[in-house]
Amino acid sequence: MSNPRYKLTGEQRKAMLDMYVNSDASAYRIGKTFGVSTVNVTATAKRKGVLRIRHEPPLFTKRCSVNDRFFDAIDTEHKAYWLGFIGADGGVYETNVVLGLAEKDGEHLELFCSEVESTYKIGRSLNRATSDPDGKQYVKVCTAIYSRHMAEVLRGYGIETGDARFSNGFPPMPEELFPHFCRGLFDGDGGFGQVRRGKNIGLRLFFTSLWPVTEQFKKALMENCHTGDAKLNKQGPGGKTACLHYKGNLQVGRIVEWLYRNATVWLPRKRILAEEVLNRPRLRAPRVFKC
Repeated sequence: MSNPRYKLTGEQRKAMLDMYVNSDASAYRIGKTFGVSTVNVTATAKRKGVLRIRHEPPLFTKRCSVNDRFFDAIDTEHKAYWLGFIGADGGVYETNVVLGLAEKDGEHLELFCSEVESTYKIGRSLNRATSDPDGKQYVKVCTAIYSRHMAEVLRGYGIETGDARFSNGFPPMPEELFPHFCRGLFDGDGGFGQVRRGKNIGLRLFFTSLWPVTEQFKKALMENCHTGDAKLNKQGPGGKTACLHYKGNLQVGRIVEWLYRNATVWLPRKRILAEEVLNRPRLRAPRVFKC
C-alpha cells in the first residue's frame, strides 16, 4: 500500500523541481521540505528530464549570513526593485528564498547578494527544457538563502510559490517607488521586440507572467503611462499565464520612460535596449531583440 505522504500535487511537484534546479540544496533537504524521500526527488527529476551539476559546496550552511530584515520596510528604490524582481524570477520555499537566473545574468545575481549582504554561495545548474523536443540544455546561476524571517516577510508581500503569487494585489509602497517595483517585475518577466509596418520597423514591448501578475501590471501601465486596454493572451497549460503586448514607438517610449525614470538599478542587457527605445524612436535596420 502506498504511503499518502509521498503523493504530491502537480503544483507541489513543480515547486520541488524548481527548488531542485534553482538551488544547490541536497535532495535529502528538498525531500524533507516536501515530505518525500530522497529517491522520490531524484527519480522525479530524472523522469522529467531535469539535470543539474554542482560547481560549489552546498548552499545551505550555518556559516553563511544575510541581512534578514532587508525587505522589512520597502522604503528605498533598491528594495522596491528587488522585491519586484524576486516576485518575477524568485521563489519562497518554507524557510528558503531562492533566486535563479540565466548564466549571462550572473553579475546581476551577484549584485542582489551584495545588496542583501548574503554570503550564501552562488551555484550553477544544468537544466534541460522539457518543453523543447530536442531537450536543449542551458546553465542557470542560482542562490538559495536560508532565512525564516525573510521568507515570511516576502510571503506577506504576496510572493508565494505557484499560482497564488500577488493574488491579492501588489504590495503597498510609497507612490514614488512603484515604478522601480514594476521595473523589477519587467526585468524578470518582460522584454522588447520589433514589428514591421511596411518598410518601417516599430517597437514592441511584452510582459509574460502568471495571470494575476500580468493583469495588475497592465493596470499599472494604464494608470501611469496612459496605455490602451490591451488584450491579455492566455499561455501555458490551463491558461495560467498571460502575455501582454504593446506596440508603437510613442506608447512603448512612454512605458520605458516611466519604468526607468530616476533609476539606479536595472538588468544591464535590458537597460541597453531601453536606451535604444528612448534614443532611436525609428530603427533603420532590422534587428531581433532577445531578452
